[in-house]
Amino acid sequence: MTTMSFLRLLAADSPASAFDGPVDRAVESGSGTRTLDELAEAHRLALKVRHLLDTSRQREAELSALFETAGELASRTELQSVLEAIVARSRRLLGSDISYLTLVDHEAGDSYTTVTDGGASALFNEVRVPMGEGVGGRVAQTGIPYNTPNYFEDDRIKHTASTDAAVQEEGLVSLLGVPLMLEHRVIGVLFAANRTQRPFSAADTALLASLGAHAAIAIDKARLRSESQTRLDDLRVAGELLRKQNADIRRAAEAHDRLTALVLQGGDLVDVADEVKSLLDGEVVIADTSGAPIAATANDVSVERLAELHARALDAMTTQVEMNASAAPVVAGADTLGSITLLRDAAGQADLRVLERAAQVTGLLLLFRRSLAASELRVRGELLEDVLLGRAEEGMIERARLLGVDPDAAFALLAIEVRGERNRLADSAAHLAATQHGLSTMHGGRLVVAIPSRAPREAAEAVTAELTRIAGQSLTIGVSGSAGGARRVRAAYAEARTCLETLLALGRRGQIADTEDLGFIGLLLSKNKDVDGYVRMVLGPLLDYDAERGTSLEETLQSYFRNAGNVNQTGQSLHLHPKTVSQRLDRVTHLLGPDWNSPDSRLQVQIALHLRAVLHRLDR
Repeated sequence: MTTMSFLRLLAADSPASAFDGPVDRAVESGSGTRTLDELAEAHRLALKVRHLLDTSRQREAELSALFETAGELASRTELQSVLEAIVARSRRLLGSDISYLTLVDHEAGDSYTTVTDGGASALFNEVRVPMGEGVGGRVAQTGIPYNTPNYFEDDRIKHTASTDAAVQEEGLVSLLGVPLMLEHRVIGVLFAANRTQRPFSAADTALLASLGAHAAIAIDKARLRSESQTRLDDLRVAGELLRKQNADIRRAAEAHDRLTALVLQGGDLVDVADEVKSLLDGEVVIADTSGAPIAATANDVSVERLAELHARALDAMTTQVEMNASAAPVVAGADTLGSITLLRDAAGQADLRVLERAAQVTGLLLLFRRSLAASELRVRGELLEDVLLGRAEEGMIERARLLGVDPDAAFALLAIEVRGERNRLADSAAHLAATQHGLSTMHGGRLVVAIPSRAPREAAEAVTAELTRIAGQSLTIGVSGSAGGARRVRAAYAEARTCLETLLALGRRGQIADTEDLGFIGLLLSKNKDVDGYVRMVLGPLLDYDAERGTSLEETLQSYFRNAGNVNQTGQSLHLHPKTVSQRLDRVTHLLGPDWNSPDSRLQVQIALHLRAVLHRLDR
């Protein structure tokens, strides 16, 4: 037997047990000690060479596997796909029962399982491991590989209930974890694990660490690709949005040009509404600040349906959108003038831009109309001011007719006390008078309103109701009537002004009064002193009662006043029982009202009785 036998065995890649054959045969054949020593040394060297060849082949296989892994990872672009490839290759190369990978959440201070190959436990994939706990927490914190042959018997590991429960449910015993390092920073941990006590060798640790190094680079590249793709997608979306916005802006600008041209050509609000309907393919309503429609493309629009949307648009001063309607506020400078509403489902941003441009044009048109109205009201006020001041009447009739005012009509003249901020009240009065073909102005610190009417008191009450609502307080108003002609208007205003000043002097603020309402004071102040009318105003019901029933209530009342309101003395002078006098006075109260005997009313009744007595004597 020679050493050639061992060379032949090495060349044949025989198993290690076959290398014992030459030595055994030499012993059996009775070879000498020297021969046996040489064969033993050759046997030892041959086995060493065989081990080196096995190690070399294993290293070559591992390197080949690493190159294959690197190539496979490089070909994958999605992060999840990269992680799955790393875990699957790790399990196959190390021949472990399970392989898995965790990523570190530096903000939360823990790590979590992302991919598992060979696992069966749902809890294992859900648990989060804090830094320093378990194998994963220890590797993530230290950045050093860790190998334990028996997890639950390893006192070097910091055990926690949640981590131990996950490991136990998966049935793991031997664990090996290596860090995934990126620029001296642990980004994750790669694991190989067995469900029996099969420890991992140093070569296994080196191999898994090599896989981990490739994995960290691949993960970083995948993340960069993902982030780059996300940025590219964001840029693409932003580009599309910019193109769409530019198109929307061009469309809105073209709509604005069309609407502006329409107004410059003399179009009104109805024309604007029709144009917006054509542009946006929906019904359009333009409303004033109160929500009342002032122009619409449809006649059957429900004001109540739009009221809430209109109010929200004016409160927020921005476009408001509902399921089937959109409203934009109409604003000019600091003034809110109303709203424009589009009745249509699913109005997009481009449509809302056009609607907002239409609101701007509508605001300009309303502002122009307001300016014209203000000029007309100013001219109307100047005409009434000229009449009240008695300026030259030449041309006044023509001026009145040009303003739609009939100079020959009968007018109700109102003199109104103005307290506090007067501009809003004066503007409202001027607008109200204009709608009734009348005039209004501020004159001598008082608001003067002239309304065509043959029933001054009724006209005054109608005007007062509206102006009181606007002023938010009761108004004090003197009223007078006038036939046509500037001089009669001036005279009627003088009487209305006198009634107003009288109300204020008597402390009757917040009331409306003409000369009749002022009683005997009005009789004295009136230019047309109607004594009989005054008597009838005060005593009419009582006089009619006496005439119809032949009673003597007038005589009883005269005697009552002569006797200073003493019922017993009144009864003696009339030869009546005091109880009868009281019954007659109760009848007087029923006819003249419960306050006839109050200080102010008593004076009115006494004067009326005196005037009636005088008139009776004059008739004789």
